[in-house]
Amino acid sequence: MNRDAAAVPPGCEGLVTLDHFQGNRTPFTDPLSRGVLSGLTLKHGRAHVFRSILEGVAFGTHLILQTMRANGFAPAEVVIAGGATASPLWVQIHADVAGLPFRLTRCTDAPALGSAILAAVAGGCFADVRRCVCTCG
Repeated sequence: MNRDAAAVPPGCEGLVTLDHFQGNRTPFTDPLSRGVLSGLTLKHGRAHVFRSILEGVAFGTHLILQTMRANGFAPAEVVIAGGATASPLWVQIHADVAGLPFRLTRCTDAPALGSAILAAVAGGCFADVRRCVCTCG
């Protein structure tokens, strides 16, 4: 899907997604807000829909970054990890919309690794996080 969506021009030929499929958590906290696909026509295929969703999420991120800037914090870069980072298209769309470099962590599964480290400490395998990290790498 990433390859097909990369062939769709930015703006998805008029298809726009509001990514509130589970409400909105920030900056407009509204659990009842709902997502929208607007401008959908018969010319749009699954690649358009997929890219539009990626763009919608990226513009949601952009709105969060704008809110941060309005409150005195101006990030110079965004460090990311996790499953979505396996999509170079997702990362590039986000970087383009945000106007910031998006940097991947050395371990792309850092969220899972962090959870495993905390579980190992909680389970008594290691005395503390520092010892677990130093031992496991």
